[in-house]
Amino acid sequence: MASTLTWTTSVEKGRKNVYCDDCSRTHLRAMEGKLDTEFW
Repeated sequence: MASTLTWTTSVEKGRKNVYCDDCSRTHLRAMEGKLDTEFW
């Protein structure tokens, strides 16, 4: 399995968030679905 996904950034409610590789991989579908972090 290739490891191409790395750190991810997002902006929620005017605040910039940064997520590590593990969190990015675990919550990728929720991030792509634009779900609020409180849901995942």
